[in-house]
Amino acid sequence: MKTLVQGDKKEKIAIAIDKLLLHRIDALIDGTMLTSRSQAMTYFIEQGLKSQSIQKAVVLLHHTHHGAVLAQHPHHPHKLSYLQCQLLLFYNAGVKEIIILTQDSPLLQRLKQEADAQSSKLRVQFVIKNTKSTGDSVFAVKDLVKHQHFLVMSGDTFNAFDLSRMIRRHFESNLPATMGLVNKENVKNCGVVLLDGSYIIDFEQNAPSLSSPPHQPKSHIINAGLYIFSPEIFRFFDKNLINLERDLFPKLAKTKQLLGYFTHGEYRHLTENDRV
Repeated sequence: MKTLVQGDKKEKIAIAIDKLLLHRIDALIDGTMLTSRSQAMTYFIEQGLKSQSIQKAVVLLHHTHHGAVLAQHPHHPHKLSYLQCQLLLFYNAGVKEIIILTQDSPLLQRLKQEADAQSSKLRVQFVIKNTKSTGDSVFAVKDLVKHQHFLVMSGDTFNAFDLSRMIRRHFESNLPATMGLVNKENVKNCGVVLLDGSYIIDFEQNAPSLSSPPHQPKSHIINAGLYIFSPEIFRFFDKNLINLERDLFPKLAKTKQLLGYFTHGEYRHLTENDRV
C-alpha cells in the first residue's frame, strides 16, 4: 500500500456519504477558509483525526537503566539505540512531545544527545526528579499532561508494534486506562493479568514462577510496560499511590476500568545485559 506524507500529490477517491451530512458540510463552506467540498471534507477529517490523537508521551526512566536504553538494538537496520527506536515508535503514532522523567547519572548527557538527534521530529523534555516509583513519577508530571490523553512507557521496556491501533482502541473504549499486553512463557517477577474479553479484571505484580507451587500465576499474559491514560486518571491518585502496578492497576481492574490491548509485536525487558 502506498504511504502518503504531507506534501504528496492528492489522490482522487469516490465515497458514499449520507445526504444530510453532505448538506451540513456544504453549509459550512464560507468562501474564505473553506472554499470547496473537497477542502471542507479534508479539513473536518483532519480535525476528527486530531481529536483522537495523543500529543504527549511520558517515559519513566530510572537512572540505573540509562545504559540499557543507550545500547544499540541488535537487529535495527540503521543501528539505532533502544531509546531512539522508542522515540520513533511515538513519532510514527503521531506523538509530538516526549517527557522523560529520570535522575542524574554519568550517562545523562549522552542520553540528552541521543534525544536531541530526534529534535526535528519530536520535542523532548527532560524532568530530573528523584521519585519513589512509577505512581509518584506520573503524578510528578501531572501539570505537563493534565486535561489530555497521554502515553506512559516504563523506560526498562522495549516495544515495537503499531501503536496507532492501540491509541484508536483506547479512544473507542472510553475507559480511563489501557495497558499494553504480551504473552510470555516465564512470567516470574512480571505483572500478570486476567482478562474478561478485553477488560483486565485482575492484576498481580511480581508473579511467582510456574514451578513454585502451591501459588501459581493467574495467566501467561503480562504487562508490556506501555499505557495510555485518559485525563480523568488523576482522580484515582492520592498521597498513598506510589506504584502504578501495586496501587493503581489492581484498583482499576476490580471495577473493569482497565482495558487490555495485545501489542502483537516485539517486546523486550531491558536488563543489565543490554548496556552500552
